[in-house]
Amino acid sequence: MAMPAERAGGPRQAATSDPLSGLSASVRPLGGGVESVMTPLSSSQLPDLSGLTVLVVDDDEDAIKVLTTMMTACGAEVIFARSAPEGLANLDTTSHLDVVITDISMPGIDGYEFTRKIRQHSSPVHRALPIIALTGFHQTYVITETFDAFLQKPVDLDRLCAVIKILLARRRPSSERPA
Repeated sequence: MAMPAERAGGPRQAATSDPLSGLSASVRPLGGGVESVMTPLSSSQLPDLSGLTVLVVDDDEDAIKVLTTMMTACGAEVIFARSAPEGLANLDTTSHLDVVITDISMPGIDGYEFTRKIRQHSSPVHRALPIIALTGFHQTYVITETFDAFLQKPVDLDRLCAVIKILLARRRPSSERPA
């Protein structure tokens, strides 16, 4: 029996995709229950992130799974961390990263402090990494000065990929940009 959305903590919406099965799934509240929709994904419909390496840092397993599935389906290599200290360790042991996606609200070291630590890193390459903050909080409660971009959860794949591409194009020297 489905639990009414009000009793489950209010209306919620979730989406994910599985590149192996070629399906995407979304779940949203509908009246007193929940509606689940499965639709086939076409690889031609997915944004292309081929060749990019993305570090995803989030303490929520579901968020990691959704982001990893989304980014992998778009062709990116994904490295994930379940905490800021683990993310910082990955930063030091990974030879190449293109972008960092981090949750803001994490126990211990939150996304703000995590980002500050990256900006103070000994490596200029790491200090210059584009960092995208994700959170369930409304934008009015987010201090965005430390991040290159901010997106509210649930994450829209097209918007996330567009932000990644804009940030990467902005950091490349003008001689590397396509004419």
